Amino acid sequence: MIKIRFKKPKKASGKAKIYENTPKTTLKEASEDELEHIEAARLLEPEDLAFSELFGDKRRIIIDFEQLGDDTELGKFVKMFQTMGYDVNWEKGTLMAVRQLTKSSPESLAAMIMSNDFTEPRPRKIHMKIGKWLKKTSDYVLKLDALTEKVMEHHQGDIEYGRITGNHVNAALTEQEVDAYYRNYDLLHMMVAPMTQHFRNRPYELPNLATWWQQNAGSIKKEIEGAKHNEDVIIITRHPLDVFRMSDFKNIESCHSPPSRQGGHMSQQYKCAVAEAHGHGAVAYVVDKQELLDEYGVNTLEGVERQIQDADHEIFYDDERVNDGPVEPKYRVRLRQMRYYDDNDALNASIGQGTEIAVPERRMYPEGLPGFVERILKWAREEQQDVMASVPREGDALNMGRFIKFGGSYEDNAASVLLADLFAQQFDEFVNDPIQDTDTEDELESTLNLNIGRVIQENVNRIQERFNSRYQYCQVAGIVAIEPDDEPVIIITARMRFEWPEEEWNSLPNPTSLRYVVDEINELVHLPRPDGTWTSGWVNDDEARINELWGNIIAAVSLDPEKMIGPDGEWIDMITTGADGFSDFCSELLRIDRAQGPVVKQIIERHYMREGHIKGGAMLQLGINIENGEYRWSDWGSEAHGDEHDGYDSIEAAMTISIPNVGQIRRPTWQPERGTQDFDQWVVEFSRAINIEARKRLMAGPREAVGTQFYLPSQIKFVSNPRENEVYIKWQIELPYDADDEMVALMIEMLENVTEEEVTAVFESVVNSLLDSMEITEMKKKDPNWTYRRWKNNFI
Repeated sequence: MIKIRFKKPKKASGKAKIYENTPKTTLKEASEDELEHIEAARLLEPEDLAFSELFGDKRRIIIDFEQLGDDTELGKFVKMFQTMGYDVNWEKGTLMAVRQLTKSSPESLAAMIMSNDFTEPRPRKIHMKIGKWLKKTSDYVLKLDALTEKVMEHHQGDIEYGRITGNHVNAALTEQEVDAYYRNYDLLHMMVAPMTQHFRNRPYELPNLATWWQQNAGSIKKEIEGAKHNEDVIIITRHPLDVFRMSDFKNIESCHSPPSRQGGHMSQQYKCAVAEAHGHGAVAYVVDKQELLDEYGVNTLEGVERQIQDADHEIFYDDERVNDGPVEPKYRVRLRQMRYYDDNDALNASIGQGTEIAVPERRMYPEGLPGFVERILKWAREEQQDVMASVPREGDALNMGRFIKFGGSYEDNAASVLLADLFAQQFDEFVNDPIQDTDTEDELESTLNLNIGRVIQENVNRIQERFNSRYQYCQVAGIVAIEPDDEPVIIITARMRFEWPEEEWNSLPNPTSLRYVVDEINELVHLPRPDGTWTSGWVNDDEARINELWGNIIAAVSLDPEKMIGPDGEWIDMITTGADGFSDFCSELLRIDRAQGPVVKQIIERHYMREGHIKGGAMLQLGINIENGEYRWSDWGSEAHGDEHDGYDSIEAAMTISIPNVGQIRRPTWQPERGTQDFDQWVVEFSRAINIEARKRLMAGPREAVGTQFYLPSQIKFVSNPRENEVYIKWQIELPYDADDEMVALMIEMLENVTEEEVTAVFESVVNSLLDSMEITEMKKKDPNWTYRRWKNNFI
């Protein structure tokens, strides 16, 4: 549990005030009584409103909105998958392509040359969720990058990044790391070609895209089809009524709702909206282009723009009033009015001249339309180039202390942050803080009464409901309480809940056993706080329980908000306070829900797999046993790729045997080069046939013991002739990452019961059988494949 406090802003000297803590909070359709709050503002002429240099004599302007442009995040994201040849179903959030896994290691290339096998790798169909694809490729590229950096460090930068050879890799890495280097490169190349080198040079781009997709997937799925056809446009308006109603629509809720609407209140944020409507700001709305054209009966946006300039004209729909407009907006972003004052000008809102500038907010309502804020920033920069070129400087830095912000004091983001966004392409450094002028808002104090406790709780309830509907694992609750000093606080509680179908479990564990898993979670999962610090111990063990409920297994743990955001919510105080502090906590919890939620669930699953309660834990347990050396007594050399926390990608077992060298083998009559060939070369040439028959014989007994129809994948890894009278063969069997318990049981049966003596005898027998078949039928060969087909019919 944690409390978020509300702090009163401090005032600066003179008329301008500085707000060190700026609260957040939403507008529904306004009533006629509430419109009286901006009646005087509605009579203002265009020259009396904000941003006359931008708007001229217009109250509203319309600009295009191309979401899939090359300069937008969404456009780049879509083009990336097109470049890689994926077929993306945006509505379902899935992608599909057929790719090939090519082995790039020198060992694989050498084996290919030795066997004269240059056939194309078997095509693999990739069909998965976009989020899963991004997670997999992120894992591959980050692991590869870590190993590449190790190679570069070993050679002390004497090699170029793009010219790393196999010798460089072998010299810098262990044998296991070499395998991991090529495995991750091959998997990455299979997934992202032809952009492999692009992502190798930018290893954090894919993880950043994964986070961006998590945050925007819902809106992208909803808006993508319209974006393909440029179905939306943006209306930028400084009309007092449009500004007043900035969150006054069913799809757009923030914290400025008037009292007439459900959940509305006379809040500080409502006063802020009224102040902005008194000629101190503008709002950009996204609307449907065709709806706009149809409602105004024209074919061009210019035709619409001419019809929407009158002071009495309403463009947006309002179900509370009769004289409303026809269009309902989808999203909105505010533009704040600021003025900067030259060094020779008085830094005073009353007597200073100042230069007006429109500064876009970075937060939109509702959240999640990619490219919207970027488009408004681009428009603001393009239309204000001359104004932005003459801003006050302190050395090479933008001097934000010479700026005053007008209108409402409520901020989604601090004014300094917004200025830094607008001038990001022009300055690298920013000094001092802007000043807040609140004269207009202060004058409204006597007419707009606040019921703080009710207002805050209503805000909290609305925020709580919105976020709880978005969480997959988390739940949050906020209760407003009044401290003895009459200061309102919000008490926050949070929890995580995980669910599995009962049929996925072998048995139900002790309900309190989840407490032991909590220790593991706190040890393995450290949270990055928004203030740049890290925290552990954020999951409580005192209320951890796992139970069966209505055919499902439910695991629930409570969270420690204080550990998650810092004592007394320090990082929230730096950004905001009050209901928006709660909103910021909920946003942070959403990030944790998306990023750490699946990790916590996996840790719980791994624990109960090891304990035998969850099905499918056999491969995990086998991997752990191999790493613990429990099969070192076996004739097999075994290796597990992965770890017990993230799972095992594969498990391999190999055995090297020797068989007698029969000397020279007479070449078949169909081969152009007559004469003889070495026995070891002959084994390489017929390795596939030898492997298939050996696998069939060696796995017959274990398959019967396990009761399975499956075979384990196997291959002859190499053939060598270190001694004149013997040939060495390395035979390997493998468990793939998706192996079920039956295949694991077969692997265990092989490890425990198939000996080197048995493998040697089977390989000798298979080789002799094939040699005999070739000798007997040599005069009857029809073509180069005839012997193999005949032998296969007899023995396979």
